[in-house]
Amino acid sequence: SNQFIAAWFPTQERGKANGWVFGGVGLGSGTAPPLVAAIIAFYGWHEVFYISAAIGIVIAGVWYYFARDTPAEHPGVTAEERAHIKAGQPVKVDGVMPPVPWKNIFTSVDVWGTTLAYIAFGYVAFIFHTWFFIYLKDGRGLDLKSSALLGTLPFIAMTTCCLLGGVISDWLVKHWGQYVGRSLFGAFTLFLSAIFLIIGSHATDTTVAVLVLAGGAGALYLGQATYWAVAADFGGPYTGVISGLVNMGGQIAGAATASLTPLFAEMWGWEYAFYIAAGICLVCIIPWFFVNPNRRLHVPEEVTA
Repeated sequence: SNQFIAAWFPTQERGKANGWVFGGVGLGSGTAPPLVAAIIAFYGWHEVFYISAAIGIVIAGVWYYFARDTPAEHPGVTAEERAHIKAGQPVKVDGVMPPVPWKNIFTSVDVWGTTLAYIAFGYVAFIFHTWFFIYLKDGRGLDLKSSALLGTLPFIAMTTCCLLGGVISDWLVKHWGQYVGRSLFGAFTLFLSAIFLIIGSHATDTTVAVLVLAGGAGALYLGQATYWAVAADFGGPYTGVISGLVNMGGQIAGAATASLTPLFAEMWGWEYAFYIAAGICLVCIIPWFFVNPNRRLHVPEEVTA
């Protein structure tokens, strides 16, 4: 999706675009649990997969019909719109893409910085995606219905803040430059998320704890768009490859979350599981300071116009 956004949006609008894309992820994650529970209750668990597959097929058909790889290929894009998009893209690519410059990518401070920062995002995000419902049931003693209802709050916060974060990031880019709007803003969101996680996990009142922890999820997703916008900013024609590496960091962290979070909760309690997540956020703030969106990845001369 980030390669698509890099082709369709100028630099100063990529935050909002990514905010909408990943806001959809939060919306889907928030609406799926109650809908799945209702489908199972009325029809059975087989129907969950049938309905999910049908929805996927419909969306795939709509995408295939309307989407195009570049604005130049879409008949609905005017010449003025194409000019606006092209003017905001620092690296112009013509003709056939040459081999990916793996050495330049793997030695890039910006690639590694973004990937390491995204490890914190992946670790914390997967706590909410995989363990938050269990935390409410086992750690807070809520029944199934209450856990299902309160468990949607982090995803509502994710959706709202993802959209808001993209707007804020682009506004900061416009007024203060890309380093502030992408890197420093991304670092700030990790710091804010860590604070919410510490306070929320320590709260004695369950409702307060859930609301504050949901704020932590929202703060985390406030910076979601920045990871992908900055990858497109310095990645140019190799945005897709770089985004894959960044996402790999997040997925590795998510896999660690699946095993480590229940282990920490069993050993020391759920409160410390969130403390550790907050600590990872604070540590992963550091790589953001070394990411410079204005420092373009070296592109071989034959792909530049």
